[in-house]
Amino acid sequence: MKVFMLANEPKAWIVTMKGPYLPMKVARENEVPKEEVEWNDEDLEKIKINNKAINMFQCALNPTEFNRVFRCGTIKEMRGMFEVTHEGTSQVKESKINGLIHMYELFKMKPEESIKEMYTRFNDIVTNLKALDKVYPNQELVRKILRSLSKVWEAKRTAIEEAKNLNTFRLDDLIGNLMTYEIDIKVDGGVEVVEKKKNVAFKASNQKEENEDDAYNGEDISALISREVRRFMKKKNFKSKLAKGDEGESSKKNVKCYNCIKMGHYRNECPKLKKGEKKDKKSMK
Repeated sequence: MKVFMLANEPKAWIVTMKGPYLPMKVARENEVPKEEVEWNDEDLEKIKINNKAINMFQCALNPTEFNRVFRCGTIKEMRGMFEVTHEGTSQVKESKINGLIHMYELFKMKPEESIKEMYTRFNDIVTNLKALDKVYPNQELVRKILRSLSKVWEAKRTAIEEAKNLNTFRLDDLIGNLMTYEIDIKVDGGVEVVEKKKNVAFKASNQKEENEDDAYNGEDISALISREVRRFMKKKNFKSKLAKGDEGESSKKNVKCYNCIKMGHYRNECPKLKKGEKKDKKSMK
């Protein structure tokens, strides 16, 4: 409101703070208000400023706020009503200030919090204090920000305290300096992470190649031995003999001889039949 009035009619803000102008006259050695018909051109200009201030103030209010101040006769009364409604009485205002000061004194940067996020929280506290007419000087705000930084910023805080004059160092410059440093840290950190990932990937790749080489070496030796064994067995006909023997034995287990009525051989292979044939040959001789 102050900026709006000063931009449009600076005298309106003076009227808002000090009260409206009342045209006065001297009657019987005492000052008394003039009647409206007695107002001259100078009085009319001042009355116009009074009403300009009221109009500016009312136009900035919503219907609810307008109804609260509508019964007030002067701009100063409206301002007083507005302050009590939103800021409270002097006792309430003092209580709010004490609470905000306590928050200000305990303010610290949170872990993993960026400079921008930290400054936003800090600025909210300082702005609310300023609205209650509690204003800290720039050098105090600069020192408070530096004290509030987390341990990871200790080296940067020390560098700023040694390189800068904190009595003249602006708060905006401090925040800009910290944010620039924060960006540099993130960039360097990103490069380190990428390099670390590359090294890990390179080591893993080398390890994989070594394991594959070992596996290939073991596989080559095993294949060589197997190949030589097969070649040897093929040369000696072990495989065919074993296969035929196994096949013959397994195929005759369920065979029944009709000569001796025993299992395991055919009739033409029957031992008794062969013995009978030998006897017949001897008798024929």
